[in-house]
Amino acid sequence: MPSSKATVLVVEDNQRLLRAIGRTLVESGYSVLPAPDLATARSQVRRTPPNAIVLDILLPDGNGLDFIEEIRAASTAPVLLVTALGTKDQRLAGLRAGGDDYITKPFDLDELCARVGAFLRREAMHHNDPGREIVTGPLRLDPVADRAYLYGKDINLAPKEFSVLFMLVVNEGTPLTAQQLYEAVWKLPMAGDDHSIKNVVYRLRQKLGLANSGLSIETSRGEGYCFRQPVGPI
Repeated sequence: MPSSKATVLVVEDNQRLLRAIGRTLVESGYSVLPAPDLATARSQVRRTPPNAIVLDILLPDGNGLDFIEEIRAASTAPVLLVTALGTKDQRLAGLRAGGDDYITKPFDLDELCARVGAFLRREAMHHNDPGREIVTGPLRLDPVADRAYLYGKDINLAPKEFSVLFMLVVNEGTPLTAQQLYEAVWKLPMAGDDHSIKNVVYRLRQKLGLANSGLSIETSRGEGYCFRQPVGPI
């Protein structure tokens, strides 16, 4: 459950889906601002600035990508695009317009909720102290220098390795798909297979495992990669 009730604006013209998304988010502890069109969304934003936005692209009174530009003029709230458009160019257009992630219809409601939660955790961390080091067991991450230390020793991560590890540690215990990791780190839609992510995860496992730290990056079939630290002594 969120430590404080965050507000999520949900813009979706399918009333049934709008209700389902809203119900799932409320059950997870969020406050929801429902909007079936852009006119309502604008009105909602004027009254209550949201902490995160779930935004359909094709709406009856306009394009969601244009709405992102309006939002970005006054807010850094993360935007999760909901779309039935599945081509690489269409996904890339959404990310270039200012969207932070996307999910393609049909989708799992719990996955959507998990992505919103990950957005809000990262936003809270950055807002409270963007340079704050993260310590989990023997691992320390310095996001200012992009350095990772295991038992006080720099393990010499490449920039992409650090960024993937940072994402996994921030979401410790929650699986992230290869697509989520790739698009968060490379800032592009993942085209083709997940070879790049597999290589980075392989190298991270080698560097974390060589020190017998007990830290692990687990692979969950159908769910993705999950960072865990050992329970009890190793």
